[in-house]
Amino acid sequence: MDKCDPVYGPTNPSPDAQAESGVRRFGSVIGLDAEKEKYYRELHADVWPTVLDRIKKSNVRNYSIYTTEIEGKKYLFS
Repeated sequence: MDKCDPVYGPTNPSPDAQAESGVRRFGSVIGLDAEKEKYYRELHADVWPTVLDRIKKSNVRNYSIYTTEIEGKKYLFS
């Protein structure tokens, strides 16, 4: 696989621009067992208040999780 250099702009700020703004961005991808998807969705539909409090205290903002299927396998992107 060939390496592709990043292209920076308003929706993909450079590391220098992120450092200046104080905003740090993180991303992750993990596999999701298809038979566990229903349980995963139920668990995350009713998040414990202590978890929400910890997220807020950690200054995490604008956090989203998406699910998709690629070549028959389920993934979570956050």
